[in-house]
Amino acid sequence: MRFMALLFLAALAGALVCAQDASVTRAEPGAGITAPVESASPQETAAGDGFAPGEQLKPLKDLAERRLLKARRTLEEARKGAREGIEGGKKLFEGGTELLRKLRDKFIPIKP
Repeated sequence: MRFMALLFLAALAGALVCAQDASVTRAEPGAGITAPVESASPQETAAGDGFAPGEQLKPLKDLAERRLLKARRTLEEARKGAREGIEGGKKLFEGGTELLRKLRDKFIPIKP
């Protein structure tokens, strides 16, 4: 139990450190108090990464399109399998009724 509590506290401390890194602080001269650094605009951040704003989402868009295409193929295969299963069931039913008809005629002759 103590180990789990220590593990939880370590994870909490790590999360706080990551949150602190996200809002980088800088010291103001003479004040001794830290103030948050103003973040760059989204356009400057995008330009700093070397990507145009539309290019950042391109890998995600490609991944989503591939997943959607795979889902469509899977759905088509399921539809095809369902159709084949229904047709097979109909053939089995028709074959079974025909077999019963033959057996009935063979073993139970109709008396005129």
